[in-house]
Amino acid sequence: MNLSDSGAERGVLSTIVNNGKDALIEVEDILSPEDFVLPINRAIFSCVKELDSQGVEIFDVETIKLKSQTLGLGEHFDSTQNLEYLELLDTSALDVRNIRKFATQIKKLSLARSLYKRHGQAQSYLSEITGDEQLSEILGRSEELVVDFVNDVDDKSSKIEKLGEDLSSYIEALIEQGPVDSVGIPVGFPIWEDAIGGIRRGSVQVICSRSKVGKSFLAMNYGINAAQINIPTLYLDSELTEDVQKDRGICIVSGCPIHAFERGYFAE
Repeated sequence: MNLSDSGAERGVLSTIVNNGKDALIEVEDILSPEDFVLPINRAIFSCVKELDSQGVEIFDVETIKLKSQTLGLGEHFDSTQNLEYLELLDTSALDVRNIRKFATQIKKLSLARSLYKRHGQAQSYLSEITGDEQLSEILGRSEELVVDFVNDVDDKSSKIEKLGEDLSSYIEALIEQGPVDSVGIPVGFPIWEDAIGGIRRGSVQVICSRSKVGKSFLAMNYGINAAQINIPTLYLDSELTEDVQKDRGICIVSGCPIHAFERGYFAE
């Protein structure tokens, strides 16, 4: 098994050493020290992350070595080989525009190693099956190891919150804000906004109906109404032609009936 890329790891670290915070900011939401295979690379990235948390924006070789001592990682730089490796990071680097691509590659390999380990645990469990177990137990245990892995990947940023904390401050902020016409982004349909509060942050709205009853027209209305209050809007449609979309957009903005516009009676 070779689920690693030492070249990608070195490229990412050398780019961070040469470009400082500008490079780190491109990958800090993707990588953690545990994603690196080589211990020396994990130590270097740990030092960089700690320096960044302290407001340091330039990660030169000497600063990294000093930080390794305070983090208890100094032994990684005791050997001449590792010291030379660290110093060589200062001599070459990727283009900052490419660093995220290689960071993503490192992350994928890290996840693959973790999943490979989970599959190994499943194999270990299956090798001890006696035949007396329920089939659902065998399948459930094997599946559980993989499902737990997926949940770990999805929920690393999740944490338990105490809903009762700071309620007074929360209510005071709402009072200070005062009444609003729409909780989310207004879409131009008052009854709809009263029912659901507009397009809310962090939500997905799904409109379902049989075909040809106006879902696309409604979605375009949403988009145009949002754009008219200077909210960047992306409208995607894989079915209708550009001309049809233009006709609909013009009629929504102008108020001209679509059947009149399509027949050329809009000038009247």
